[in-house]
Amino acid sequence: FEASLQQADASSSFNPSENFNPSGQAFLKSRGIVAEGVISTESLKITGRNEGFKSFCRDTRDVLVDKLLNSSLSSSAAYFLATTVFGDSDNLEPDVRERFRSVGLAHTLALSGFHLGIIILLVSFLLRPLTLGDDVAKFRFFPLLLIVWGYVFVTGMMPSVVRAATMASGFLLARLAQRSYSTPNSLAVAVIVILIFDPLALYSSGFQLSFAATASIVFFSRRFVPLGSSHVRLRKLLAAIALPLSAMLGTWVISAYYFHSFPLLFMASNLVACLLLPPLLCGGILLLLFQTVGLDSAWLCSVIDFLYGISNDFSAFLASLPNAEIDGINLGVWSMVFFILATVALGLVFSCNHLKHKILCFASICCLALLGSCGIERLPENEVFFTAQHGKPVIVCRTGDSCLIFSDINPSHLSVRQRHLEWFRSRGLSSTSDSILPFSAKYQNGAITKLPGRIIVGSSEIILHPELAFSPKSKACARYLLLSVPDPDIGSLVNSHIDTVLISPNLSKRESNEIQKRLRSASVPFIDLRSKNKIFKCEN
Repeated sequence: FEASLQQADASSSFNPSENFNPSGQAFLKSRGIVAEGVISTESLKITGRNEGFKSFCRDTRDVLVDKLLNSSLSSSAAYFLATTVFGDSDNLEPDVRERFRSVGLAHTLALSGFHLGIIILLVSFLLRPLTLGDDVAKFRFFPLLLIVWGYVFVTGMMPSVVRAATMASGFLLARLAQRSYSTPNSLAVAVIVILIFDPLALYSSGFQLSFAATASIVFFSRRFVPLGSSHVRLRKLLAAIALPLSAMLGTWVISAYYFHSFPLLFMASNLVACLLLPPLLCGGILLLLFQTVGLDSAWLCSVIDFLYGISNDFSAFLASLPNAEIDGINLGVWSMVFFILATVALGLVFSCNHLKHKILCFASICCLALLGSCGIERLPENEVFFTAQHGKPVIVCRTGDSCLIFSDINPSHLSVRQRHLEWFRSRGLSSTSDSILPFSAKYQNGAITKLPGRIIVGSSEIILHPELAFSPKSKACARYLLLSVPDPDIGSLVNSHIDTVLISPNLSKRESNEIQKRLRSASVPFIDLRSKNKIFKCEN
């Protein structure tokens, strides 16, 4: 086929709803991606497929997922099980994903040690007859190891699953060899194994969250359950509370940095999830076994639908409560570092035996938390976010907690929120705040005024058509011209009433570079919205 290469642009090739990084190209470079191919559909021809091991694992997963989707389960329950059992979230409804995230259950939708632990318990129960004889008891570990790593390969070797499988393998091999088991050592081995095969995983939010949660659980969970073995029931209750609390202590900073929110009701939601998710996952696995051997599974589908309905309704109820989460959090890198150090200092409080050391740790926590708070980004009152879809510019104007989207694309085909969900989250903008208008519309509300060919936000005026650049200035003290065409008349802008030119992100990198060169030669000030993260902060 014929193709051309251009510098990678995160907004055109990737879905930032899952992997959003405001620095765009920096994110792609961290994944080892330096260019993207532009290929016409007419030049593509399918000549075959790779029949390697990865294709075999992917095909196996697709077959198992199809069994779930073709069962008597409701579509919502089938999509949920496909996500939580096999990590196939392609069909999961966006509102379910957003609801689970807002109540602190996003980790249940991403495969982790919790999911693998449930599968290990189920397989161990099925292999329990092997424990009846002392001579064959140890051999039950071999099929368990095969099933664990088979599950890892089928699910695509996600870092969180590899980490859990490595730690589980260490535990099983220690039991088999009748040796002691060290959880921190197994966690360190898991980190080394993953980074050897995929060094760039270190920059992945999933990798960071997975290992931070596990390390925090290992360190904090036992310290939150100080009771002796004589208080069995109370210890179990405290352990159920300690696990989600420990995981949240280790991940809240990273989660707030990447997803710009903090769920306040995570404790209640996780306690219910610990009760409902194990039977749901076990039910999904049993459903696959029933369908494989041809047994009637209608009654099991009814049970799974019932349990999923309870979890879905409960998460919807929590999400509907006022102040269910704190959104609009914008942590800088240094703020994240200071808050992580404050969390480490909190761990030292539990390790110190002397009172003066505890007081010193508490003082360190206060200082680090204060430094972290000072680094939180303060958002401007008025802001404009420029993006593109289907080769056409899209402008999102934000003032306070409301936003207005201008685009000539059919609203039913416009997916600016889905493509840039993390930007909306970082500004604390809910979907109810969206209003979509065409560029030809007239609008005035508060700080936003839309006139023919121009938008006024705060005290900044953005001109959309170059022919209006020579019109008299309005009350706005700063005037900007949005260039969204590849070959504008730069020479005529020298004597126009334009303070600064904004280069639209819908232009290719080559077109943008050519325009910048011509603007420099004409001494016309400009802002490249690509390098400015597509965000323009208006003057108030």
